[in-house]
Amino acid sequence: MLYYYFVEGECEEALLKAFIHAENSIYKIQPGKVMVFNVLNEKISPLRAMSLKRGSKVVFVYDTDVKKTDTLEENINILAKYSGISRKNIIFL
Repeated sequence: MLYYYFVEGECEEALLKAFIHAENSIYKIQPGKVMVFNVLNEKISPLRAMSLKRGSKVVFVYDTDVKKTDTLEENINILAKYSGISRKNIIFL
């Protein structure tokens, strides 16, 4: 199974890459593609969504200090429509 990680910024990107490459298995997470992309503020383009493989897991990493989640909901719908990735295959951190 492929994993795609959408992270808010460079700090989160570095943190996830450290966990992916961790030598100690209790800290290790599933390897995958890490992309800096703020899912709360930016819309995922249909083209980007189509590039994700059906059946993959998508992990959204973002701060919870934002009250407006309209764009997040749109991104979930875009993933379902253009890549066939359902809400049950999205992990929110």
